[in-house]
Parts: sequence; structure tokens; C-alpha cells
Amino acid sequence: MEKVLRTHFIPQINHNAILHSFYKTHNHHLTATTIWLKTLKQLTAPNLTQQPLCITYDTPGNGDVSLKSGFIHHLPHFEGTSGENPNQFLTEFHIVCSTMKQGNATLEKLMLRAFPFALRGPAKDWLHYLPAGTIDSWNTMKKVFLEKYFSADRANHLKKQISNILQDDGESLYEFWERFKKTCTMCPYHGFPEHDLILFFIGGLRKENSMMLTSACGGNIQNKTIAEAHAIIEDLSGSSRQFRTKSRTVKSIGSDIAPSNVELANDLREVKQLMKEFMQGKGKTQLC
Repeated sequence: MEKVLRTHFIPQINHNAILHSFYKTHNHHLTATTIWLKTLKQLTAPNLTQQPLCITYDTPGNGDVSLKSGFIHHLPHFEGTSGENPNQFLTEFHIVCSTMKQGNATLEKLMLRAFPFALRGPAKDWLHYLPAGTIDSWNTMKKVFLEKYFSADRANHLKKQISNILQDDGESLYEFWERFKKTCTMCPYHGFPEHDLILFFIGGLRKENSMMLTSACGGNIQNKTIAEAHAIIEDLSGSSRQFRTKSRTVKSIGSDIAPSNVELANDLREVKQLMKEFMQGKGKTQLC
């Protein structure tokens, strides 16, 4: 009778079944038997297995890439801050890699291997957090990098700056021309043809500079070719820079006349002086 009661009322514990159910619930891949044989210290020890990288490199063989400390030292750095230009960084990175390329490895392999060493701070963290196997080529790396740090919104904002650019008060022709070119280089994929860029710049000029440009062209600049219009703008902006330097030197000596009373006169004198220097230079060029 006692044997019958023990059989029917005392449950038999199946340890393997309990362990299997526990580790199945907690997504463990180890078998119940393996877990049962390990100590708690062994089970909680750090996993020393190397985690998969986000970049998939080619298997060792011909064309292996060897990075020297001198090469890494010359790489440009990118942290991912809002004030940095990702396109300029990629250009500088390409220049350094193409200049210092050695051995049989392709330039793309070299850049893919060297790219992590050029990142700093948040940008390096971003690369490390990418899923394993995300990057398998240099083109993919550039694509993922620009999607992160040169979004479509940022590109559209720069396109609007290019097409709606205006010369600021007190900004010389040279300073305006340099700012316009810098804005264009910040968005190399703007898609605007060269003739539209020139028209955007001309449309943003202040009245006195627009009149000076028209006089230098002998009429409407739209009658000039792209190369001719570009050359005229470069010449005028160069003269503007030289005259601006001379003007600032003279003003530094001191003047008793209030700037508010002579601002218009100074602008007119600047335009006349620029036109005089430009026409003299143009005449000398024709005589040669």
C-alpha cells in the first residue's frame, strides 16, 4: 500500500526536462547536459570570441593590404560633428590613399582597410555599431557613410543655398565668389549645370557689382561663353581682393570722416578703381 501511494502521490523530478525547458525559454543554444556540467562561474564568464566586424575583408592572398604607421598618421580625421564637411573629408581621404598607395593592392582595398583609422569619436562609434557584414566594398562604405552624414535634407538645404545665394552687405566681390564656390563644393551632387551656377552667382550680386560685371563684359554676360564668363568673374574678383587689401591698409591709418557719411562714395570709388584696373589689365593682355 505504501509503495502504491508513493508512486501515485510523490512526483518524480526530471532534471533534464526542467533544464531544457528553462534554457529554451531564455534562448540559450547550449544543451541541457552541457549547462548542467558547467559551474556558475564558468557560465557567467565573459565571451572571448571575437565579434563579427561590420566590414567584410577579402581572404588573405594576393594583393593584401599592409598599413604602416606613417600612412595612418597622414590620414584626415572625421568625427561626425555638424560643422564638418563629409564630402571634403572623402576627397582628402582619397588623395592621401592614392598618393601613398604601395604594393599590389587596389586603391579600393586600401581605402576600405584604412577607413576605420580615419574616424574619431562619434563617427568611430557609428561604424562599430553597424551590423556585421554591412560593408563589403569601398563603394558600399561611401554610400553608407554619406547616407549617415550627408542626408537628403542636408543636400536639399545646400541646393537652396546655391540657387538663392545673395551677396551680403560689406562683402566684397572676391569674398562672395569664394563663398559661392565653397558652397558648391560642399554639395558636389547638386546637379546644376555650369551655366546655371554662373547665373545663380550673377543674380545674387549687389547692384554696383552687377553693373561693374556688365561693363567688364561689354554688355550682357549671357552673350559670353561659360569659359569667358568664368574668366571675367575670376579677374574681377581678383582685382576686388587686391583693392580691398589696399583700402583696409589706408583705413587703418585713420580718418576723421564718419563712415556713415562716405559709405556710398567709397563704394563708387571702389567700383571705379576696379574697372580701371580691370580694363588696364585687359588692354595689356590684348597687346600681348
